[in-house]
Amino acid sequence: MGIINPLILIGILAAGIPFLIHLWSKKRAKIIDFSSIQFLMSINKRKFRRLRLRQILVLIMRMLIILFIVIGLARPVFNSRWAMATGGKTKRSIVIILDNSYSMGYSSLQGIRFDRAKDYANKIIDSLNSGDSVSLIFMSDTPKVVFKRLNSNINQVRDAINDSQISHRGTSVLSSILEAESLLKDSKDPQKQIYLITDLAENGWQEWRQISKDELSDDVEISIIKIGDDTIDNKAIESITISNEFTGVGIPVQITAKIKGNKGQTMAELIVDDQKKGKATVDGNTISFTHVFDQKGSRYGEIRLTSDNLVIDDVRYFALDVLGGIKVLVVGSNNPYINLALSPDESLLQTPSIQTDNCTIDELNSKSLDGYNIVLLVDSPRMTDIALRKLKAFNANGGNIIIFLGKSIIRDWYNSNFDLLPATLGNRTDFSQKPLKISRWDNTHSIFSVFHDEGTAGSLKSPEIYSAFSLIPKPDAKIIANFGGNIPAILESGSQKGNIGFGKVILFNLSPDPKVSDLPFKPAFLPLMQQTVFYLLANSYNNNRNLLVGEKYSQKVDGKIGSIPLITDPEKNNIKPMVIESSETGYSEINLDNLELSGIYKLEYNLNGKAQREYFAVNLDTTTESNLTTAKVEDVIAKLGSQIRFISPDDIINGSVQTDTQRADLSSRFLILALLLMLIEIPLANRYKIKEQEEL
Repeated sequence: MGIINPLILIGILAAGIPFLIHLWSKKRAKIIDFSSIQFLMSINKRKFRRLRLRQILVLIMRMLIILFIVIGLARPVFNSRWAMATGGKTKRSIVIILDNSYSMGYSSLQGIRFDRAKDYANKIIDSLNSGDSVSLIFMSDTPKVVFKRLNSNINQVRDAINDSQISHRGTSVLSSILEAESLLKDSKDPQKQIYLITDLAENGWQEWRQISKDELSDDVEISIIKIGDDTIDNKAIESITISNEFTGVGIPVQITAKIKGNKGQTMAELIVDDQKKGKATVDGNTISFTHVFDQKGSRYGEIRLTSDNLVIDDVRYFALDVLGGIKVLVVGSNNPYINLALSPDESLLQTPSIQTDNCTIDELNSKSLDGYNIVLLVDSPRMTDIALRKLKAFNANGGNIIIFLGKSIIRDWYNSNFDLLPATLGNRTDFSQKPLKISRWDNTHSIFSVFHDEGTAGSLKSPEIYSAFSLIPKPDAKIIANFGGNIPAILESGSQKGNIGFGKVILFNLSPDPKVSDLPFKPAFLPLMQQTVFYLLANSYNNNRNLLVGEKYSQKVDGKIGSIPLITDPEKNNIKPMVIESSETGYSEINLDNLELSGIYKLEYNLNGKAQREYFAVNLDTTTESNLTTAKVEDVIAKLGSQIRFISPDDIINGSVQTDTQRADLSSRFLILALLLMLIEIPLANRYKIKEQEEL
């Protein structure tokens, strides 16, 4: 039993008012002197007894009338079946939390979990009566409140349930529970309920905090309807890595997928640009494919496993920029080793990723730098003022420069004239007796992305350097690799003094000259040179082409966007992103918030009068949601409290949820009783009054 308006029960004291009036209005007997009492003996004592009984009966009826009115206004609620059979059902405010995280897409003999969950939600809707109100929340890692207020239009809520779809997100139970509590907080209905329909995946209960009484009310009932089995095996692709952060046309890359939960025989397939490129059996927790891209531009692909009962996490997507047609002008001596490293298979490719031209330092005076992406200076002692002005203009317009310091370098000239140099040159030291080696580098820098494991890292440490300069880095420079003894080996500078649009400068404190180092003869030379070139060219690109559901896509481009960009999502829907243009920097930025679908997105726009098409990939966060282990009942009770209850899906189907959860509001019955007593009391009191006058 419960009382909806308990303060009104104070009015029960008013039931004593008729009794007080009765006492106050009792007539006092008058004393009359008689010479004899013989006439009083004739009065019948039975009449006085009947009169007293009539007065008590009317008094009781009046007190009951007030008592029933007060109880009716206080609105008592009873849980017993007898009360529900005799009284009206109380109004209910309910919130249905429907789990639409992607694990609800699991398919079994009973069907897809989410389809079953929608059926159960509709059964709960069927149990509602006129006057009840309901809201709906779709539960993922970010709850979606479909109706911001409790809705009495039940059919509208039913349509929202039937039209709902599985999201590509994970699960967070707490945030959805708190949203439901917030919706019910202002409800005046006597019965408040939350129905949580979920697969009870353990990951949704992990990020939990202590809930205060203000957040979780005692008068709100929480019913959990669990769908699915307790523990289910599931395999999923957790990540995809590409051996080179940057790659070019004709360069082999290794595409590796990391797989979790793999048991038994599983096949994996590589698909690039919607074409099947490879198929292999998964042995263990990884599968690798080697692929050579034959065209430059924005490319995309996926690795797909043999489907299991949860299909959505059996595929993972990737996107990358394949560079090609990069033109490098190599200036100076010792060029053969550089040419071989940058274009090792140039004769085998119609359009190699890197094309090299060569000239001497003297020929640079008359050489046009238009069309070149990078100028590479190899052991250039000094240059003329004309050549120096060309290089400065080239860099100011976004051109990139690579510098190798050989024995022929004139230190004083570089320090006095070549202000693009990332460091001031000190003395040159001979290390032929004890050669220097690269001992450490910035693992996060893109140039070193190919040296991520122990084997490739060892190859970068093996070259011996026989002589090097002592260097004092300039304020805008960054040391990205060091020799032993903390001597700078590779430095980088760019966007000097905040001048957006300047190219970068990479300085190698070594030379491909065999007299200075044996680097050209080491396996690390080729990938180091290629990744340096790719890094400099790709610096103007957006490298974050692989995102997770829920993240923001942001693309910065150099120039003005001539038309409204258009993004096509994996379901072929067209989306217009937000565009921010800066007149100060000359950059434009394309942004799209809250990526909701996993798959490949296509971006089309016009930049500086030229049509552009790029791709980016959005993937599921499979770190937790693909684990289908369910939470333990005792853990759920410990988090939500003892007021929760678990309802079997069979009970929902059989309709027992209606009788188990509804309570009877008997306020109308008490008010009717008060009215009936009033209809009886008024004529009865008048009749007794007439008789009293006649008898007295």
